[in-house]
Amino acid sequence: MFNIGFLWLALSIGSEITGTSMIKKNQWF
Repeated sequence: MFNIGFLWLALSIGSEITGTSMIKKNQWF
């Protein structure tokens, strides 16, 4: 359970960082 939760947390954070960076690039450039 802990491994799955940690993996999901890391994946969600990584997706959020990459998603926001791509959105910023699309909006500003």
